[in-house]
Amino acid sequence: DAGRKAPAYKPNPQGFRDAKDFAAVDLHSGKRRVMVLGDSFVFGVGLDANDAIPSVLERLMPTSEVYNVAIPGWGVDQMLLAYRKYAEAIQPEVVVLCYINEDLARSYEAFRPREGMNKPSFDLVGDQLVPREAGRSAGAFHALIGWVTANSILANKFSAIRKDYQVRRLGAALMRDLIRETATRGQRILFVHIPLLKDDPTSRDVAFWSMKDTLADAHAPLLELADDMPRDPALYRADGHLGPLGTAYAAERIARSAVFAR
Repeated sequence: DAGRKAPAYKPNPQGFRDAKDFAAVDLHSGKRRVMVLGDSFVFGVGLDANDAIPSVLERLMPTSEVYNVAIPGWGVDQMLLAYRKYAEAIQPEVVVLCYINEDLARSYEAFRPREGMNKPSFDLVGDQLVPREAGRSAGAFHALIGWVTANSILANKFSAIRKDYQVRRLGAALMRDLIRETATRGQRILFVHIPLLKDDPTSRDVAFWSMKDTLADAHAPLLELADDMPRDPALYRADGHLGPLGTAYAAERIARSAVFAR
């Protein structure tokens, strides 16, 4: 990527990297509308707009309009909120949610230390998602637990394991809600798990974070790119994001998915 001119990021009126105005969608165009939810991997960080996954997908499926509903740093929670905000305006026939492992962990956060800002988030009460008040105090007892965790190697290990399962449980609830809401609207949905170059395809982490069991239980299709996507540096940028060859590979696999066969 050295020496390459940085691409221009031109947002639409809603702030997304898409030439289409989401408030002026032609619902009678005769084209199939596809909403792609995601983070920086869908946004196309470091890439020209034409190389972002939604743009490539639209070229592969000329009878479709593909909407790029993605923002760098988003978690699955913000993807769900974006779907809720724009589903009526876009009225997609197909919803594609692309995610990396970190997007599940981001959903667990109410505060982003790197950006120094609060973000929308959810708690689980039973099996119900409840909006969380960002930055609220955890109380003296939880503060004590936090101190013990930070100062004990054994407690730290157990805390990390427990957090992983809490993150995964919250991610499963977010996905189930999106599955239910798309089904209510008669929309088809596809989940796409994008591997990083550093990911070991034989690691238990791939299966743990893919949410394969959750999606299978909900009868929702999962495109697990980790199963066959080469861990070839040519597919990735130096910063770890997908390069043009990587987005082309992902878009081609998405276009061949059964959700588009109807």
